[in-house]
Amino acid sequence: MEKKTNGKLIVGIVIAVLVAAAVITVLAVTGSFIGKDAAEQIAFKDAGVTPSFCKDDLEFDDGHYQYEIEFYVDGIEYEYIILAKDGTLRYRNSKGASGQHGEIIRHTQPQETAPPVQDATESSAAAPETVQPSSEQPPTTQQPSTNAAAGLSMEDAKAKALEDAGLTADAVTFTESKEDMDNGVQVYELVFRTADTEYDYEIAVADGSIRKRETEKLDANELGTPSQETIDHAKTIALSGAGLMDRQNDVVFTEENWETEGGKLIFDFEFYLDDMEYEYKVSEFGEVLESESHPKGH
Repeated sequence: MEKKTNGKLIVGIVIAVLVAAAVITVLAVTGSFIGKDAAEQIAFKDAGVTPSFCKDDLEFDDGHYQYEIEFYVDGIEYEYIILAKDGTLRYRNSKGASGQHGEIIRHTQPQETAPPVQDATESSAAAPETVQPSSEQPPTTQQPSTNAAAGLSMEDAKAKALEDAGLTADAVTFTESKEDMDNGVQVYELVFRTADTEYDYEIAVADGSIRKRETEKLDANELGTPSQETIDHAKTIALSGAGLMDRQNDVVFTEENWETEGGKLIFDFEFYLDDMEYEYKVSEFGEVLESESHPKGH
């Protein structure tokens, strides 16, 4: 009976030591971090905004402690990743009505060691092991390099994809263009389409190699409802054709319709200004297909 009691006591002591060691390790590692407030200020300064609300979390990912920060300003969502050790900007992304652009920023800092998480029920009979705090080397002071200097730029990637597809920029609409990581490789993900085909490319930032290419034929149903940005662009083409851009705020649109013809979106607009009425048919690619103007009531 006395042996069982002593055994339970030893187990309890071992567990307490392990828990205390883990707590000490966490404090030792996080005590040198810049803090959430400082990380937020770095993100706000880079974005050039001052949000009223911000969400942030400390995470351990890809060998580094980092602050993941999200905030909204004027309908735009911002996402930032800031290295906790020294405030290096690792990732930025903004997303709003006009789409999104993300950027993964390279760095050459050594990986950090996450504090071990040990189940209290494991190795309960083993002798306690002293857990040493992370021995991270001080990071080298450097400015984050840009993608244009370190590898292929986004515009170069688009040009490469278009060349591979045998297309020109004025014949396509890009629906997605962002930078991402795929199995540890930094890539550009590009999606664009013509009147009847969608193209999906993945291009390596480092050397410009094409890691993925896919094409898909689209039917009229897959084209779906146009985005507000696409509609506004078509309106701008119509107003420019009518010579009314300098008074666009005074123009009144009385009809806005769209349909698919030959696999592409066609917009029909009717609008007036003062005593003149206008009718325009514009393609999603900015072509004026038909136009007519006449005095109101005729």
